[in-house]
Amino acid sequence: MSTPTGKSKRCAAAAAVMFLAHAVARPAAAQSEPRVDLSAAPDTAIIAGALAGTWLVSQIPVERRRWTSELLPFDGATRGTFSKTHAIISDFLLAGTIMTPMFANLLTRDPDALPKTIVTGEALSLCIFLNALSKYSVQRPRPYTYATDREILGFAASRRGEAYLSFYSSHSTNAFAAAVSGGLLFGYGNSDTELRAVVWGVEMALASATATERVRAGQHFPSDVLLGAVVGTAIGILVPRAHMRDRAALTVHPIEWAAIGSGLVFGTTVAAVLPSFHWPAYDTRTLTVRLMPSFSTTGASLVARGAF
Repeated sequence: MSTPTGKSKRCAAAAAVMFLAHAVARPAAAQSEPRVDLSAAPDTAIIAGALAGTWLVSQIPVERRRWTSELLPFDGATRGTFSKTHAIISDFLLAGTIMTPMFANLLTRDPDALPKTIVTGEALSLCIFLNALSKYSVQRPRPYTYATDREILGFAASRRGEAYLSFYSSHSTNAFAAAVSGGLLFGYGNSDTELRAVVWGVEMALASATATERVRAGQHFPSDVLLGAVVGTAIGILVPRAHMRDRAALTVHPIEWAAIGSGLVFGTTVAAVLPSFHWPAYDTRTLTVRLMPSFSTTGASLVARGAF
């Protein structure tokens, strides 16, 4: 059985290491008054506990069975959908959502850039645990398990239990948690309203595009990504607020709200209208190239042969 959240777990584990390094490098006596409060023992315990809990939950056996009906009326329309290319696109979008606020904090030379990154990592670790708990408890088949194409079914079989862990979307959860926590933390202590709005717009566009691409990839049903967005948003709000010393300083300007709404619409629309990459034309064939000698009466040459 494979663990469905390996990439996100590595991100949270890295955040834990960064936190420990930060705690050692900056003793409490030498610190100035931070905008973001961190406590080495409890915060590290939360991250480590969430990751350990995720591993324990992932040991639950997965039963490979299909559902007779779906959660929402329009979920059924995505049964049988699959595109490996859209899945790869969603991976890059998620990475961009996580990295954008980190780069924004570094570029603006925010003295609390590292603590803010660690807070986001803590939020992601909680998202990972809650998501794994739901996936292994519900065990919902992914849309591509309902396909009739032999090659898609072969892919589903190769994924084993992972193919039955659709509810709810970890990509959507982590993307919205990273976007919301990143937006709030970037704006906390930053008076540049226009720049804050830009970060919010980019983050929400990336998060919504990630969720949309997961549906187009056949990895999740619409209800999976919708619930993921709700859970991720909630954690993205609660965890940063718990680390803010002066919560009254946390404000969202109307321009930022406009950027949030525009980002959601833009990201969803662009992801929805991207050209469809259908199985098998773009997904089943492995790029295998071999250089082979060719001889003729006019001479010799090398010929590239393979499956594209």
